[in-house]
Amino acid sequence: MPNASNIVLPKIPPFGSMVGAVTTAGVPSIFIATSVYRDEQGGNIRFFGRMEGSDPLAPAIIQIEIKDRDTPSGTYTLADKVLRVIYVPHGSTAGRLAVSAEVLFIRSGPIDWIRGRVEAETPQGDVIDVVYSIFGMG
Repeated sequence: MPNASNIVLPKIPPFGSMVGAVTTAGVPSIFIATSVYRDEQGGNIRFFGRMEGSDPLAPAIIQIEIKDRDTPSGTYTLADKVLRVIYVPHGSTAGRLAVSAEVLFIRSGPIDWIRGRVEAETPQGDVIDVVYSIFGMG
């Protein structure tokens, strides 16, 4: 029987979920990503959920960037490991950077799997509260 530590798992394209709500001007709207993605840029972790709407060229997007690809599981804020949380509302191409954010970031192995929760607020008053679970890496 082969030793499990010697088995090489195939690369898994990113898939999973990001669901929750974005509240704007006191009005909550459901966010259910129609696709998710995860990769590494400049040695940092980037992942996002994209929710299609009436304009396919301007979907709603919630993107998170975590400092350092080797960041362990934990709860992080903009003051430490969270580089940025960006919210792009439906119909817009302009991102809104969060001014406060807390990200629960959980790693699981041996497959590339991250999961957790994102709570953030933009200067425009958008309040983001989503949970995510993403397998694989692009």
